[in-house]
Amino acid sequence: DPDTGSWRCTNGVRDSVPANFTNPRAQNGERDDDYFDWKVGVEYDLEKDSLLYATLSSGHKAGGFNDTAPGAMPNELYNSDYKPESVLAFELGSKNTFFKKDLRVNGSAFLYRYDDMVFQTIAGVGGPPPEMTDENTMQAAPNTAVRQNAPSTTPIYGLDMDVTYRLPLG
Repeated sequence: DPDTGSWRCTNGVRDSVPANFTNPRAQNGERDDDYFDWKVGVEYDLEKDSLLYATLSSGHKAGGFNDTAPGAMPNELYNSDYKPESVLAFELGSKNTFFKKDLRVNGSAFLYRYDDMVFQTIAGVGGPPPEMTDENTMQAAPNTAVRQNAPSTTPIYGLDMDVTYRLPLG
């Protein structure tokens, strides 16, 4: 009856556990990355409720290691690392309030210049095992998701605008 409460029960049984469920793969590696990040900026009050600003700052994201994945051959492991990424950020903007602070208009333009930007992609980790030669059983190379560094500087440009209006009560 949909108008009264009712009970339901869910259950399940698994008769086996996959062989690799308890077979962890070692994640071996070491990184020593040092960073010194900074920020400089200037602000100018055009009026009591209008501000112009410019900032220049740096930032980093640590490098790391991809998960170890099984390779194409028995007992073969695929493992790789990626470098840290760094960014140089430029921003020009304005913050303003109007109509007794009922209207707020903020805007900025920015440029982020990334070096060694980290991105994720799919990589083959080897060819099919040699025993798989029958064309009906031939499989594609095993794949895994890996993080890599972009080979060049990556610029990101943008505009940001925020407008808030406080409606009168009533």
